[in-house]
Formats: sequence, structure tokens, C-alpha cells
Amino acid sequence: MARGKVTASCDDLFIVAERDIITIAKTIDKFGLKDEHLNIKIVEDANLAAEKFLKGYLIKNNIEVLKIHELDLLFKMAFDNNNNFKNIKEDCALLDEYGVEVKYDPTIEIKEDVADKAVRALENIYNFAEIKHIRDELRNNNNDYPQKEYNLSDVINNN
Repeated sequence: MARGKVTASCDDLFIVAERDIITIAKTIDKFGLKDEHLNIKIVEDANLAAEKFLKGYLIKNNIEVLKIHELDLLFKMAFDNNNNFKNIKEDCALLDEYGVEVKYDPTIEIKEDVADKAVRALENIYNFAEIKHIRDELRNNNNDYPQKEYNLSDVINNN
């Protein structure tokens, strides 16, 4: 099955990823990580945000990206371009592991500790220097980019 190329811009992908971050932060702030059904959505959104950040990074660096959802493949492409990505390899692997599970397994339950790990993995990706550099650039140069920066660990710790 042929997959088309991602046509979204880096800016658009990062904006939508930031929206995922906002959704995660607001959900945790309101409900914590006690509800296994909400945790499924939190983990799914974490996976999607990471995917968008990686795709945005690749597009920003003029690397063609296919419409795929596998974080392991996106990570490999980013790592091949910049070996500093080794610093978030395990975070991408953790989110990739849960991404497919939560999307297609109706029996899955996501306990508090797993959701916590997923959100902290996303935070590592969110704050990873190469991703943060692009976010800061967009925050300064794009009026559509969300201006608030989230510290997901603080959101978790306050609940």
C-alpha cells in the first residue's frame, strides 16, 4: 500500500502538537491520572504529539516524510539526520509501544504509572534541544503558535 507524503508544514505540525500538549495538561489538571479511560486518551495524545514533533523536525530539515505513525521509524529518520536524537530514543520507544495498543485494543487499561511514564516521555521530547529550538523559534515568529509553555511534570506533581 503506497503512502503519500506529509504535506503539512513544520509550523502546522508543531501547532497541532502543542494543542495535544494543552489537552493533556488540562486533562491531568482537572482529573489527574486516576481514570484509566482518560489515561488511554492521555497516552494516545502523547503519542500523537511526539509523532507531530518528529515529523515537524524532519520537514524543517528538508527530509521527506511519508504519512506513517510509527515513532520508531520517525525516530530513526531523525537520528540519521542528527545523532543527538539518541537522547530521546527510549522516550520514543515507550510512546511507540503504547501508541498502537491504545488505538486498537478495546480491552487495554492504562494505569496511573504507565500514563505518568508516557507523559514524562513526551515531556522529554517536548524539551529536547532540537525540538525546543523549533518551538522557541515558532513562539517568537508565528502569531498562531501557542505562547504558553507547559511543564507536564509540574502538572502531574500538582495532582
